[in-house]
Amino acid sequence: MGGNVTERRSLDRPTPLRRFLPVTHAVVAGAALTGGIAFSICTSATATATPADQWWVLGHDAKPSATADSAPLALAAAAGNVRPIVGQGGWLIGNGLDAPTDCTGSACNGGNGGLLWGNGGNGANGGNGGHAGMFFGNGGDGAAGVEAAYQNGTLVTAATAGGNGGHGGLLLGNGGEGGNGTAAVYDADGNRTSTATKGGNGGNGGAVLGNGGNGGSGGADDNRAQTVTVETGGAGGNGGNGGWLSGDAGSGGAGGSAHDSFDGQPTGGAGGAGGKAAFGLAGGGGEGGAADTVSGEASGGVGGAGGSSTLSGGGSGGSGGSARSDQGGAFGGKGGAGGSSTVGNGGAGGTGGTADSTSTDAAAGVVAGDGGKGGNTTMGTAGRGGDGGSGNAAQSASNGGAGGAGGSSTAGNGGAGGAGGAAESASTNPDVDARGGVGGKGGGTNIGSGGSAGNGGEATGTNSANALGGHGGAAGFAVAGSGGTGGDGGKASSADGSATGGEGGNGGNNVGGPTTIFGTGGRGGNGGDASASGDGNASAGNASPGGQGGTILGTGGRGGNGGNATTKGTGTAKGGTAGSGAYGGLFAGTGGNGGNGGDATAPTPEKAKPGSGKGGGLGGFGGSDGHAGRDGTAHSG
Repeated sequence: MGGNVTERRSLDRPTPLRRFLPVTHAVVAGAALTGGIAFSICTSATATATPADQWWVLGHDAKPSATADSAPLALAAAAGNVRPIVGQGGWLIGNGLDAPTDCTGSACNGGNGGLLWGNGGNGANGGNGGHAGMFFGNGGDGAAGVEAAYQNGTLVTAATAGGNGGHGGLLLGNGGEGGNGTAAVYDADGNRTSTATKGGNGGNGGAVLGNGGNGGSGGADDNRAQTVTVETGGAGGNGGNGGWLSGDAGSGGAGGSAHDSFDGQPTGGAGGAGGKAAFGLAGGGGEGGAADTVSGEASGGVGGAGGSSTLSGGGSGGSGGSARSDQGGAFGGKGGAGGSSTVGNGGAGGTGGTADSTSTDAAAGVVAGDGGKGGNTTMGTAGRGGDGGSGNAAQSASNGGAGGAGGSSTAGNGGAGGAGGAAESASTNPDVDARGGVGGKGGGTNIGSGGSAGNGGEATGTNSANALGGHGGAAGFAVAGSGGTGGDGGKASSADGSATGGEGGNGGNNVGGPTTIFGTGGRGGNGGDASASGDGNASAGNASPGGQGGTILGTGGRGGNGGNATTKGTGTAKGGTAGSGAYGGLFAGTGGNGGNGGDATAPTPEKAKPGSGKGGGLGGFGGSDGHAGRDGTAHSG
């Protein structure tokens, strides 16, 4: 299932219907007559109910299957296929019957609960769960999908997806769980005879009170032969919605995995979306399915989006699926977006999927998945963006995923941006790069604090590969409030290649955004450090300026510091340039201080070139200017 699976509440505790209705046993004993139906209800105190005949309002514990041998169906058949009024399968009060295991078609759907109350029956062979009674009861669970059926080599029935969960009762009840999809099937010759199918959707909770059901997982597609070259995991089912008054939503199901044992192109299934909620917690998105191959290209599945909420927190986005190839490219799945909220916190974006390849081909692509965007909110703190996935390559270029942007808020704090993913390459080719992911932007707000930006991802070249740190993201603005802090550039280090630190991101309320009224501008992001152990150059990242102060009494943001650079061989070490301090508010505002230049360290003085500091920002009328930053220092020896 997806992240943030909420624990089921006490609604799952079974409560005997006897507490609500003084009837011990009831069956249909009459038959259909002209102009009506003749029936009788036995209320004899001596009638003894077996465990299979117990009536439960909110549990699935005692629900017999609707087989031809069950007493309710046998009596119903004797009475002209008329459902009993009360009891198992009762049309007024009673639990719906579970579908028989030998069913086909619509007969695989679970029976609905009684008109007044009762649980829905469970589905079978990919059938849907039955809906609960009108007022009380839990929805039945959807059944797992089944593979395709053949007769004498001819397709009789196609593979079925997992069944949907039934809905809970109008007043009270949980939605049923979605059934899992079925896995793909291959014959002895490597032909795919049955596809991987999606998971069923979770049922909605009771309209007033009740939790939504979780979505089912998608089926896997595991190919061990060469006949088929494209494999796709089944998508996860969506989570059910929570009740209007109270109840948590269901989580989305995970996407199915995909595998190819030769040179195929497997893709993991997408995660299902989380369900929506009003007062309860929204459902988290399902994880994207993983993918792996021997010599083809593998792509991880996309994470499912988190559900939205009206008066609570939005659901978190699902993580992107990982990807791996032994002799080919790998592409991680993108994380799902966080769910929004009207009054409450936005959901966090999902993390991007990792990408790994051990290929000896320098042209093999390795790109990790981006993080998902954080959820927005009208009143509250917006969701944080998901972190980018990490990339790892043996001989090819490697790229970390970008961090997701933070969500925005109207009255509250903007969401922080996600960090860029790390990248590593062990390539012996000096033309190959390891590049960290870019940090996500911080979210803005009208009243509150802007979101801090995500830092750039680190980059590592363990042999001759060059390393480039990811740039930091730009911070979020605040019309009335403080701007966010800019993201720092990612660090970079290489054993025998060159290293370049990432640039810092702008501080919040930087020039170019909306005009701010009150508050402090955000600090500019620092440049990333750089280190080269061999004979390559090391160039630290430059910093960015701070954000402007609010028009009235606002203080300008401080400029970021330049990154530090170090070389241990014959290469040049160059420190990063600082960011400027921002100007203060027009009326009595104070300018921000300038940042310091980065230091440089090399074996010989001529190879150490420190970065320069930057000046402070101007103050407004009646305000003071910011101080200038110092230059970096050169170190040798």
